[in-house]
Amino acid sequence: MSLGTARPALSALLVIDMQQGYLPMAFRGAETVATIAGLRRRAKAAGVPIVTVQDQGADAVPGTEGWRIVPDLAPDPKDPLDLVVHKTTADGFLGTDLDRILRGLGVTEVVVTGFATEMCVEATARQALSHGYDLVYVSDGHTTAVPLADGAFTAPEQVVAHHNWIFRGMAFPRRSVRVLPAAEVDFATPAERPAAAAPDGVRRAVLSGSTFEEQIGYARAVVDGDRVHVSGTTGFDYATTTISDDVVEQAEQCLRNITAALAEADASLTDVVRVRYLLPDRADFEPCWPVLRRHFGEVRPAATMLVCGLADPRMKIEIEVDAHRPARHGG
Repeated sequence: MSLGTARPALSALLVIDMQQGYLPMAFRGAETVATIAGLRRRAKAAGVPIVTVQDQGADAVPGTEGWRIVPDLAPDPKDPLDLVVHKTTADGFLGTDLDRILRGLGVTEVVVTGFATEMCVEATARQALSHGYDLVYVSDGHTTAVPLADGAFTAPEQVVAHHNWIFRGMAFPRRSVRVLPAAEVDFATPAERPAAAAPDGVRRAVLSGSTFEEQIGYARAVVDGDRVHVSGTTGFDYATTTISDDVVEQAEQCLRNITAALAEADASLTDVVRVRYLLPDRADFEPCWPVLRRHFGEVRPAATMLVCGLADPRMKIEIEVDAHRPARHGG
């Protein structure tokens, strides 16, 4: 029996710092804009989220013309999947809502484009991997600045080619890294992607990106044929690494986390056949009953409640489930 970590790819297109103040200094600026505009059109047609990462600071003062996104790539404020994140450093994740937005949309793979290759594009692409996302680095969808003086810096075409080469050779634990020209980027909708079911005799791990999984050495869930085993799940919000003081809200967050893990295994709460509730204080269990009944009242899985200590005193409930994927899931 082999162990894999493949996940269904749910993509988002990232467009980094394609702003009017930067375009005049960009190598092949017009061509790069046209390439990204084509990706935007395809992403919209496929219902794929687009996140424009917009720089702001001394070189891009908010509200100025130089700060604005180039017109051909301007986000549509009426489209709920055409989003904007503002950053103040090269890293599009640092101090921004980017990770929270992507996780909220269920994104597992980012398609990275923009300016400048060796700064904001590279920094954001590397951080995407560190945050648990698979990466598509669009080889003709990023660019850098033209040197102000001949011979003073590496030629821009060499900078672009060198970074494409770096990412082609990059190996990152449990992450997929692909360098593709825009024409080969696949924006298939989730329904068109291969089913997430594991073949007979193959076990597959589902990872949420939680630091606990990395530090302790376990998976959020394991798919084993038509069975899905979800690890004990607490009320931490993985996007913000925060946890509520309220046991009922913790129970809700537990089930949101479990729902996300089951979805990556091509299953849902309706497929749950066994649930275990672990609480340090037995008095906290009854307040959670309405939440549990709302999610499991029609499914009626086998259930056990245990009173025991948990790993962190802030944790007031932990929930563990087993699910059986019927034939409609391809199990």
